[in-house]
Amino acid sequence: MSGLVDQSADARSKTIGANFRVRAWARIESNGTVTGSENISSVSASSGSYTLNFSSAMPNTNYSVCLSLAYEQSGYYFHYLYSTNTGNVVIKTQYESGNHGSFARAFSIAIFG
Repeated sequence: MSGLVDQSADARSKTIGANFRVRAWARIESNGTVTGSENISSVSASSGSYTLNFSSAMPNTNYSVCLSLAYEQSGYYFHYLYSTNTGNVVIKTQYESGNHGSFARAFSIAIFG
C-alpha cells in the first residue's frame, strides 16, 4: 500500500525525538564541578559566570536552555542565560539582593534543539 503515511504514536515520537531532543544536560556545583552530564566536555566558573563547553557542537545557536533555580537557606539565587554559541553556553547567577558574581550551591541545565 504505497502512499500511506504512518500516523501511529510510535512514528510520531520517532520523528519528534529526532528533531527535538535533549542535546546536552548537566548538574553543576558552585565551583564548576560537574556531577553528571551528557555532551558537556568542561565547565569553567568565574565570578558567578559558568561557561559550559559542548563535546559535540550545536547545529546552530537557536537552541533552548532550561535551568533550575538554586535555593540557599539565606536566600535565592537566580540563574539566567547570558549567551548561546555553537561551542558553548554561558550561564550567569545573581543573588536576590542584586549581588552579581555570587555562586549558587548548584544548578541543573538541559539544552534542547
